[in-house]
Amino acid sequence: PLGAALGTTSVARAQKSGDIGEKMFYEGLTKMKAGKYDEACPLLDEAFRSDNRPASLFYFAECEKGAGRTASALGLYRDYVGLVAGLKGLIKTREKNRDDDAKAAIKVLEEDVPQLTLTLPKDAPKGTVVTRDGVQVQEEVFGTAVQMDPGIHTILVETPKGDKREQKLKLDKSDRKKIEVQLPKA
Repeated sequence: PLGAALGTTSVARAQKSGDIGEKMFYEGLTKMKAGKYDEACPLLDEAFRSDNRPASLFYFAECEKGAGRTASALGLYRDYVGLVAGLKGLIKTREKNRDDDAKAAIKVLEEDVPQLTLTLPKDAPKGTVVTRDGVQVQEEVFGTAVQMDPGIHTILVETPKGDKREQKLKLDKSDRKKIEVQLPKA
């Protein structure tokens, strides 16, 4: 399917039409086919933001999966399936094969995507702030498994007094880790 999507007539048509989203789409597909995921994925993301076409979202998910960002890919495939479910007529029919592929990818990724559950120690001072990869963990998320991309993740704990402690942890494919964050030493 990717080879068909990269047909030279389509690329030429996009270049002539001046459609920025379509240009980014075909450039992203070309880079993805060449294995240049770090260049391709942002282009496909922008293409979808620009044109809101289901194909752009599907190939953005494919790119994220190819780059090894499985949690991101899983979310994008789910978004794609939701988008296609709301389509009608010929547009929905054209998406049938990709929709089937997305549903199959979801089944595989649900098993492969690592999950991380963070908990706070019982003696954590009120107002302790925990960030995961620079994003604050909301209180209601503690104790809940969160799907994450594989790789190294940074957990930073800061007490109300300003004491800090950083933890690094590695998540591999299919990991299910539960971590009690470590408080800074006073």
